[in-house]
Amino acid sequence: MQSAEVIDIYVTASLVEEKKRRLSFEVSVEDEFGKVYARSKVVNWVIDK
Repeated sequence: MQSAEVIDIYVTASLVEEKKRRLSFEVSVEDEFGKVYARSKVVNWVIDK
């Protein structure tokens, strides 16, 4: 049985827009060598302050 290699994963989220109660983010997941595993754009609504 082989042991799994441990690598560092970095999640970066940037707020790109804020309109009233709507927040838009761009998110990326990369390893320490710059390999991109996922990218997304996310919109969140603020329902409670």
